[in-house]
Amino acid sequence: MRVVATGWLIAASLLSWAAAAEPALRVEAEFRHYPQLPEPREGGSLALGLASTWQDDSGDWQAVGELFGRWDGNDAARTHADIREAYLQWLGEGREASIGLRQQVWGVVESRHLVDILNQTDFVEDLESEHKLGQPLLQLALESEDRGRLDAFLLPYFRERTFPGPRGQPRVPIPIDESLTRYESPRGRRHLDTALRYQHRWGGLDWGLSWFSGTAREPTLPICLRQGSGFEGTEDGPRCDLVGLDQQGTALTPLLQQLGLAPSDEQARAEVIRNLLVIPVYPQLEQLSLDALWALDRWALKLEALQRRREGERSTAWVAGVEYFIGNALGSGWNLGLVGERLRDDRDDLLSTRFDDEWFAGLRVGFNDRRSSSLLLGLLADARGRDRVLQLEAQTRPAPGFRLSMTLRSFDRVPGDELTGFLRNEDGLQLRLERFF
Repeated sequence: MRVVATGWLIAASLLSWAAAAEPALRVEAEFRHYPQLPEPREGGSLALGLASTWQDDSGDWQAVGELFGRWDGNDAARTHADIREAYLQWLGEGREASIGLRQQVWGVVESRHLVDILNQTDFVEDLESEHKLGQPLLQLALESEDRGRLDAFLLPYFRERTFPGPRGQPRVPIPIDESLTRYESPRGRRHLDTALRYQHRWGGLDWGLSWFSGTAREPTLPICLRQGSGFEGTEDGPRCDLVGLDQQGTALTPLLQQLGLAPSDEQARAEVIRNLLVIPVYPQLEQLSLDALWALDRWALKLEALQRRREGERSTAWVAGVEYFIGNALGSGWNLGLVGERLRDDRDDLLSTRFDDEWFAGLRVGFNDRRSSSLLLGLLADARGRDRVLQLEAQTRPAPGFRLSMTLRSFDRVPGDELTGFLRNEDGLQLRLERFF
């Protein structure tokens, strides 16, 4: 809390300092509707964003700040505020230094932000990993036209992933208890993470090589039994090693059930489910990654690949794809982009199963009208013919200073039972109206 409060003071100071730069204010009204839930749910929220940049007369120094806050009528966990950016930057000839909270975006593919590692995901904002929390950092960079750019990062404080509450989306059937969050490092949030990134351009090829060592931004989510829930091993804390638990007392259970001295199987199962919870665990991670974009006339070839080591195990993941651009398609004035990508991830856990063996197909449309209207249609499908996710994003500017956007998401053939297959009921419609000042 002390770090967050200090960050807010820094952000307020920077934005006050940048007042001469005419800060940009964004006001947003959002509506969500989920028709597939057992009780169809809809609700709204309001959000504010304030951003500004100040630069001195010499151009060597600049201060950047961006604040964000949301009030949600359904989910108390989604009612939150964050410092997206609040940093001071020095710009020299071929050199650069920054200190504060900052956003860094890495990667080139459409379907999954695989190599993007520095900033934590603001998961209460949306199911996809588009929204990030500000990351405290010290950044040093060297750049030249011939030798490319090298960035070094020191990350002194870790920010935990946000999760929706019991009334939020996605509606997770097992509650996530963030108060019991665990870390592999004994320093917890204060583990000093480090990262290096080298970027270069050769003709039409843009590529980047990145290395990260520190606390993983994506937690593991073990299912545990509550402390004191009546199961062996829970008196001193939640029990997360559940292997073999269902074998305890199996020889006597049928006899005790006949005598009325033990609950029925249905009652026992319901009791276990009532006492389940999920505890975020953040392991240490070492990751080496490569991202590349090769532009060839109307074609763009894309790749993101990595090798990681966490919890004593090594794994690899990659996304490879192609995009084809069509200008003025069929004389309509529309610009089209056809996207195809292949995803693989050999890590076996709850969060990576959406991307372990998938195909992605997408259509991007720019209508080239006065309202800057655009559309993106994407289908993420399991290569083995199981689950599919269809998503449609569209936006337009109905009037000067306004932007209207819509997101429609549909889940199909989601495997699992009521505990693991909860996404099958998460079909939803989201409408946003933004006003820029």
